[in-house]
Amino acid sequence: MKILDVKVEKDHLEKLAVGRKLSAALSELIWNALDADARDVRVDYISNGLGGISEITVVDDAPLGMPYERALVAFGKLGGSWKKSALTTPTEGRALHGKEGIGRFRAFALGDHIEWRSVYATAEGKRAAYVVTGKRSQVQRFTVDDPKPTTASAGTVVTVANTSLKYDSFHRDEILQELSEHFALYLKRYAHVRITYGAKRVDPNAFIEREEDWPLAVGDDDDATLTVIEWKSNASRALVLCDQDGFGLVELPPLIQAPGFNFTAYLRSPRLTALHADRRLELSELDPAVKAYVEAAKEKLRGYFKKRALEKKQDEISAWKAQDVYPFAGEPKTPLDAAERQVFDIVALNVARHVPDFEKTDLKSKKFAFRLLRQALEDSPEAVQTIMTDVLELPKEKQEDLAALLKKTTLTAIITASKVIADRLDFLRGLEMLVFDKLAKRTVLERKELHRVIAQNTWIFGEEFHLAADDQPLEEVLAKHRLLLGPVSDEKEHADEKDSAGGGPVVMDDGRRGIVDLMLSKRIPLPKNEEREHLVVELKRPLKKIDIDVTTQVEKYAMAVARDERFANVRTSWTFWALSNEVTEDVRIKARQGQRPDGILLQTDSPRITIWVRTWAQVIDAAKARLEFFRSELEYTADRESAREHLNKVYAKYLPDVLRDGPDASTTDGVVESVDTDSGVESVDAPGAASAASDPTQLTLDGAPAKKRRARKKSTSASSE
Repeated sequence: MKILDVKVEKDHLEKLAVGRKLSAALSELIWNALDADARDVRVDYISNGLGGISEITVVDDAPLGMPYERALVAFGKLGGSWKKSALTTPTEGRALHGKEGIGRFRAFALGDHIEWRSVYATAEGKRAAYVVTGKRSQVQRFTVDDPKPTTASAGTVVTVANTSLKYDSFHRDEILQELSEHFALYLKRYAHVRITYGAKRVDPNAFIEREEDWPLAVGDDDDATLTVIEWKSNASRALVLCDQDGFGLVELPPLIQAPGFNFTAYLRSPRLTALHADRRLELSELDPAVKAYVEAAKEKLRGYFKKRALEKKQDEISAWKAQDVYPFAGEPKTPLDAAERQVFDIVALNVARHVPDFEKTDLKSKKFAFRLLRQALEDSPEAVQTIMTDVLELPKEKQEDLAALLKKTTLTAIITASKVIADRLDFLRGLEMLVFDKLAKRTVLERKELHRVIAQNTWIFGEEFHLAADDQPLEEVLAKHRLLLGPVSDEKEHADEKDSAGGGPVVMDDGRRGIVDLMLSKRIPLPKNEEREHLVVELKRPLKKIDIDVTTQVEKYAMAVARDERFANVRTSWTFWALSNEVTEDVRIKARQGQRPDGILLQTDSPRITIWVRTWAQVIDAAKARLEFFRSELEYTADRESAREHLNKVYAKYLPDVLRDGPDASTTDGVVESVDTDSGVESVDAPGAASAASDPTQLTLDGAPAKKRRARKKSTSASSE
């Protein structure tokens, strides 16, 4: 037995033993076998039953094995490999790979304990066996047993033990492909050589989709060759600088755009071998000679993949047409049709490239996806990415649910129904901003803004109502009510109807005509007749509290209806709401009617009139509660930005500047005019009004600084608000 100490610093050897990719460390041992003319190299690994690896073996059938005398030299030093002086392998004359004498040290990246058991042919034509042992903890030292005669077949078995590698890291197809990439040129050149990994053959042809090579002129070097191999599945894109025999010397990123392609480019030249010997290849960006090779290869690759991209697009589109999933039939008839298809093709190809497992999708789902994509491009191009991603990534069962729904209804109806719910949730969030936001509620106008927005969203008061009248004199409201009862046959009733429709106005005690904000109506089917229920909503701007004056005003409305003889025998009931942000304590006390629900100010049986006071918080909470089930199922949450966007999209002309112009609108120059319809005073609030609220002596009732306020009488006739 001999002990060989490597004459080199230990830290240098330790650097060789770490930081190696798993497939790269295995490749070092495989190359050693191939350089010894092995025809069959097998890599195996054994699980320890605990998720790790107990042992890794690399077995070869090299006919001469690893001669004992050669081992004594090789394991006793770093570098100086016998391959440096040899031109080819010893028996078959193949090209040699490793010539640096460092592969055995890189093998320690796999484990802490390695044994080389070799059977070799002696000079006398007999066979002998010996074992070389190395430990990572003593990376400078190898133990070589004395050779003993044997009748076993020639070859070497490398066993790696004491490994910390996980079983899953070995037991994956990516390792097989990485080895195929690494040995592609060699195995194509020497087809009789067989490499297996975990009982699976390393066969580059099984992974190669396409291969091309071209001569590449770099300066005065006419011997350079560039080979491109496109892989069928994911691969680490690389530009491999090789010697003249195709053995990789340095691997670089290709640094070119080639979306949708997995490839390895091999650049071969004898001059690269010389540059590598001078340690210049690693400095590809700094060394002019090396950079010239890299830039020439990149330029060739750019042209190649531009051509391949066009070919691949046409191949994919032709396949879709053959599968009958392409959403266009025949040839385009006009230039506009052709342009539309070109846009579709570009988007569809990107979808196919970037959506996971798109090509594995069944044809029915793929056809539906393309139909949806075409419709989205025509109707809403900006929504294409979101729509396609969400639909194509649906789980299979959800796709089936969607297909079943489409048999019962249309896609348009499904989208419309979902959008209605989403819009309502955004509207409620926006309404909160409109009536509760500190800046918005200071400037929102009752009739010009708040009233107009609510008039288009009366569903917040209940789905059973629809808008019957909006901002009309009360006598017109009553006339509309009479007309809703249907045709009458008696001449007297016709006369009465005419009176109610065009007779004198309904007036309150003080002689003023009543103006209502909103009147909503619902019809209650009865066996012989119909009953109608009206909801009349009196809106107040957010800063205006519901006080005794407001409730008195609403009561006058109600009494005007009660006194009108035209409704004495009509089957109808009236509900009046006074609606704002807050209720004064006086009104709150008045609205507690013993056994009646809190909020009722007045309730009579004949005529049937009920008067309520309501706050926006109550109305919004009730509307949210009705929508909660749908919100939960939609998994939709309205936020400030989506609410602001919805309000600006639908109601921009009714919004105060602070909401219409975005989050920073409150800081814009100029003044914001607002009409206080409750007080009959028009005000002008200057910038900085909000900050002035900290000084109560400088504020008027609506919070605007007194010194920035001017007032004038309304020019319109007085009316109750």
